[in-house]
This record gives sequence, C-alpha cells and structure tokens, in this order.
Amino acid sequence: MNKIEKLINELCPNDLTYKKLNEVAVVTAGNSAPQKKQYYTNGKYLFCSTAGVGQVKKSVDFSV
Repeated sequence: MNKIEKLINELCPNDLTYKKLNEVAVVTAGNSAPQKKQYYTNGKYLFCSTAGVGQVKKSVDFSV
C-alpha cells in the first residue's frame, strides 16, 4: 500500500466517491476571472483558477 492509499484509508474510512469535476461543478474556459474579491471570496460566485488550487482551508499533502 503506497502513501496515498494509506492516507485515504486513514482520512476516509468509509471509502471515497470519485466524480468527474463537471459532475460537481460548472467547468468553463476562456472567461476572465472576477476582478473584485467580493465576487469570489464568500460571495455569490464560486470561482477557482489554477492559481487557487491548493489554497484551501483544509488539505492533505500527498507529496512524497
């Protein structure tokens, strides 16, 4: 069992449900990001750019 599998077993004892991103979110490309922080920080529009990936309040570091 590798490190990721061990962490999944430890943190998700009831197993995981894998879904494609477009099953849980609207995925678009080509639109510009909201320019005012009020729109994407606790605002009306949930927004994540690739620059925001990993900047979550709770995360697990799977690096080896």
